[in-house]
Amino acid sequence: MKIRFLIFILLLSLSLATSAWARLGETESAVIGRYGKARYKIQRPWGAEEGFLMNGFSIAVILINGVSRGELFSSPRHTITVEQAVEFLSANSEGYSWDERPKSEIPKVYPVIKQMWQRPNGSTAVLTDSSFEFKSIFLIIAQQDAANQKPAAPSTRGF
Repeated sequence: MKIRFLIFILLLSLSLATSAWARLGETESAVIGRYGKARYKIQRPWGAEEGFLMNGFSIAVILINGVSRGELFSSPRHTITVEQAVEFLSANSEGYSWDERPKSEIPKVYPVIKQMWQRPNGSTAVLTDSSFEFKSIFLIIAQQDAANQKPAAPSTRGF
């Protein structure tokens, strides 16, 4: 009987731990339900970015057409632990598995990428010392499209 109770408590705590974090594919209202009112909102060429604070993390969520397509969890004063990384990956799986990329395939950039994962559809997850970033394939495509667009000419309207 005690073992069943302990297993129940363990499963409950795991489900609560991952439910605290927003997930790729959730609506803006679901994200706000998890984190509360956004601390900032910025319109990017590829979507709307909203910022939140929770449990010592700064969280930036990229919304495309009202759906979370990218999430960045950062904690400048703390290293993200393996346990936290596992929670983030689990919460942002959308029913798919994350495959860890070999060290030889990880780009040499700053901040240094400690680990990188990819899903079969091309979505990525990147861990540095102080951040964990998810980009769905929808965000990756939107950012590529924005980078390929010709910049608008400056306007003298209003002078």
